Amino acid sequence: MLLGRKLKPLYEARFTAEQRNRIEQLAHDAYAYAETKFAGQGAAKFHGATKYLSDRLGSVGIKIGNDEIESAVQLAWEKFNPGKTQTNRYGISIPRRFSKGGCFHFCG
Repeated sequence: MLLGRKLKPLYEARFTAEQRNRIEQLAHDAYAYAETKFAGQGAAKFHGATKYLSDRLGSVGIKIGNDEIESAVQLAWEKFNPGKTQTNRYGISIPRRFSKGGCFHFCG
């Protein structure tokens, strides 16, 4: 993802490798939690995952913004659903079923 490549140095400078790994692990946990708890609920599933991640990060002392939390959850979705995304000409991953329209991956 083009934006991800530009932000990666800032992300790496802000967090230690251990913190980055912890954020990724908790984002995967948040995705799995939301898939079970909010199955078929679209946006509620995404919001449940972001809340879960925010709460867990707070409990381990990692403070990140809402945009970063949403991005971490989105990345977890993409890793769990590799066949459901494609890259457009700008290097941005979009879900295959929404490749002609604009919809957030997770909410499907």
